[in-house]
Order: sequence, then C-alpha cells, then structure tokens
Amino acid sequence: MIYADRRELLVHHRLDAGVATHSGRFISDLLPGLEIDLDAILGE
Repeated sequence: MIYADRRELLVHHRLDAGVATHSGRFISDLLPGLEIDLDAILGE
C-alpha cells in the first residue's frame, strides 16, 4: 500500500516538475532525483 502511495506522490511531483520546467525531458531527467528525494522525505 505504501509503495502505491509513493508512486502517486511521484506522479504529483513529476507533474509539478513538468509545469515548472516546461520540458519534454523532465520525466526521465528528474524522475531518479525525485525518487531519491521522496525516499529521504519518507524515511525509506
């Protein structure tokens, strides 16, 4: 369940990043960083 919630958070953060960067490559470029940040935030 927690994993699914984390993926939902990733989607929201990814969309926010897309709006902020207006880039077509932000998904592949920032996704790994967002995963690391979420892990740190959630204490994983």
